[in-house]
Order: sequence, then structure tokens, then C-alpha cells
Amino acid sequence: MIKVSIIVIAIYVLLKIFSNKIENYFEYSLSGEKKVQQYISTHFHEYDDVREEVHKIINNGLQNKLMKYKSQINKTFFSTDSLYIFNPSRNKFYTTLNSINSINASGSSDLVQGLYGVKIQDQWYIFFGGNLIAMRGGYKYDKYEPFTWDEISFMAHEQMFGKYLSFDWKGKLSINHELIDKEVNPWDLGGTSVSEEGTETERFLRIWEFKNSQIIDSLQIAQIKEDLEAGKNKPKDPIKKVTWWNKLWGEEVPIFETDEWKEYIKSKNQRK
Repeated sequence: MIKVSIIVIAIYVLLKIFSNKIENYFEYSLSGEKKVQQYISTHFHEYDDVREEVHKIINNGLQNKLMKYKSQINKTFFSTDSLYIFNPSRNKFYTTLNSINSINASGSSDLVQGLYGVKIQDQWYIFFGGNLIAMRGGYKYDKYEPFTWDEISFMAHEQMFGKYLSFDWKGKLSINHELIDKEVNPWDLGGTSVSEEGTETERFLRIWEFKNSQIIDSLQIAQIKEDLEAGKNKPKDPIKKVTWWNKLWGEEVPIFETDEWKEYIKSKNQRK
């Protein structure tokens, strides 16, 4: 009877270990981020010129006070992610626009926005997708400290690029380029805001013209600035202090506070 119990317990432990490993294949981790960064370093030169063009489009839109860039008005820094995923024909892409909000001292989040690109007659057009309010709590101890570029990029890869990235049981990275063709379409990017008539190209152009016709007026800009000033005076919540006792009892350390993350960032900066 004792032998049977021991065997049952051993089987249970092995199954538990195995199931945890399987689950880890579906969780984005630092090892996954390293694989993504390797892909970026290998392929970045292939689309660096596209990224520069996208930045010019965004800056031009801000200068023209286009409504679709309203979220960037109250952000100190913003940039598209260094990861761009193209379809096989390389006339559509997905990336994110990562915005860091360090103006509002009491703010506890930054912003990640899905960004799609479509190339029509040798010209790129960009469209926004879903947004992620990037809450700092849970990733670092001080939620009032803005994410660094490496941190917000990790969060974008983890939570926004997931459908395009996968890892096999050996940890090998695979990128679903074919999915871009399915995801980047006029219906999902424009909805019912414009007519469904015409070719895909005609519909994309109508969405572009419609979005670019919406301007932020002076009253809205004044309200945004007023909200920013008001936010600076909001009281802060106390920052959680983690003692050696907490760590001794196995309290989970946020990823950006771990020694592994800090060593990774140090190594990455030394390679620049």
C-alpha cells in the first residue's frame, strides 16, 4: 500500500512539472524577449526606412493637430516599436506606437497602441488598432516611474504582438507573417465609419481621408493641458516597500526588478 502511494505521488509530481513546462511555452518571458530582440537585430535593416517614414507621418499628423494623434499630445516621448511584422508581400505591416507619459507625476501607466501600415502606390498609410493602457504596477515597484523603452517594448511584445509570435517546445521563435493579410483589412480598421463599396485600396484611402479630416480644436487642446496640470498636483499612493523578509518568503518579484532583467539590460547596453 505504501509503495502504491509513493508511485501515485511520484506520478502526480511528474505530471505537475510537465504541465508547468507546457504552460510556460505559452507565457511570454525574458527568454522569449531575447529571441525577439535577436530577430530585430537581424531584420531591422530591412525596414528601418519604413519606420522612419512612419515617424514622419506621425509627426506631420501632430503638427496638423489630427484627432487620431490626440493621445500623443499629453505624452513626453513616443516612438514606434523596433519590431515590425510584414505580410509575405511586404505591403502591409503591424507594429505598435509606444508612448511614455512622464509629464503627469501621479500617473501610473503608459500607452501602447496597435499600428497597421498599408502600402498603396509606393506610399505608406497608417491606421490605429487597439490600445493597451500599460499599467506599471506588477512590472516594477514604483508605479510612478515611467517605463523605459526596453520595458514598454517588452510589454508591447508580451501583450500586443502575441497573435503573431509563437515559441515551440524548444523555445524557437516563429512569426506568423500570413496573419497580417487577414488582420489588416478595411473593415477591421475602419468599421462602419466609411462606405464598404469599392476595392480594398479604395476603402483604405477613404478611411485615411476620413481620419485625416478630424481635427483637434483649440478647446480640446486647452482641456488636455488643463488636465495635465491638474494631474501634477494629485496625491500619490505610497510606494510598496519590499523587504528581505518578503523575498525570503518567496514573494514574487516584478520582472523589471529581477536580477535577470537588470543583467539583460546591462548586457544589451554594452553591445550598443
